[in-house]
Amino acid sequence: MNLSLTDQQTYLWSFLFAWSVYLALLVRKGPRYLMPGSSPWLRRELRRNLGGR
Repeated sequence: MNLSLTDQQTYLWSFLFAWSVYLALLVRKGPRYLMPGSSPWLRRELRRNLGGR
């Protein structure tokens, strides 16, 4: 019983830590950096896939 509760707490804290890191990156880099389709690599991949079709 205690082990499962500790596992749930560990999962929750790791999720909160990852979310805080994501928010920190979002604030530091700007919202356009993390939005899909804004990175040049993603745009290049989309253009190559659409052009090759």
